[in-house]
Amino acid sequence: MTSDQHDRPAQAARVTAAAQTMKAIVQDEYGEADDVLRLEQIDKPEIGADEVLVRVHAAGVDRGVWHLMTGLPYPIRIAGYGL
Repeated sequence: MTSDQHDRPAQAARVTAAAQTMKAIVQDEYGEADDVLRLEQIDKPEIGADEVLVRVHAAGVDRGVWHLMTGLPYPIRIAGYGL
């Protein structure tokens, strides 16, 4: 057995463990982004036969959503801003 063949089970175990989780930006409460947004390793969601899981490398947040994250009143929402 070559050393390459010997290492494959360990590599497969690492890949399997990594494939079961993913990194995500998480917000559990309202507040300023610096205080409430955090990067976490979470379980990957299970997808159905008619669903897909998309890998996102970058995402933007518009001002309306940024303000909603704080939980403060937002009068422009009444006018339909962001719809």
